[in-house]
Amino acid sequence: MVSIAYNIRINDIQKVKMIKKINKKCVECGREDQPWYSKKRCKSCATKSYGSISSTPNPIKAITAKTAKKKKEQSSVRQVYFDYHTKQCTRSEESGKGIAEANRANIAHLFDKGRHKSVQANLDNYVYLTLQEHTDFDKHLFRLDFQALKENFPNSWKIACGRLKKLIPLVEERTKFYFAIKKYIDGK
Repeated sequence: MVSIAYNIRINDIQKVKMIKKINKKCVECGREDQPWYSKKRCKSCATKSYGSISSTPNPIKAITAKTAKKKKEQSSVRQVYFDYHTKQCTRSEESGKGIAEANRANIAHLFDKGRHKSVQANLDNYVYLTLQEHTDFDKHLFRLDFQALKENFPNSWKIACGRLKKLIPLVEERTKFYFAIKKYIDGK
């Protein structure tokens, strides 16, 4: 029994020796006390040659006046949209729960404002929902899972489909979402 345990220990030691890196001569500085790191060089020589790679990131460029103007215009358009809808939103169109102080999070865009700028501020591009309903609604909508919307949001999805019918001709952007929702609405 002792000889078996001894043989196992010897085998384990041999495996460790095989894993350990062997020191070799660096082609740049000639050091032999470290293993090769990259391209037959030691770690310090390899790091020196990568001097162009900086550990500090480049500073963020300031936005141009043209971009700032465009963002300001979009922001003001959206502000009018949200001001209107926060005044109109009193209850969820899905559950009927009252919404005491409506905010932007209670207004779900049917065509998202990021990819569909042509209808981002269209007053028909909305559904009033509670915060949790909005989260779940968007999750299904972005996955193009219209069947889940029909099952989980029976009240608001019917309303949304009516609004989507009005919006589809107004959308200028041709996205994957646009084609999927158009196919779904046309098929109904």
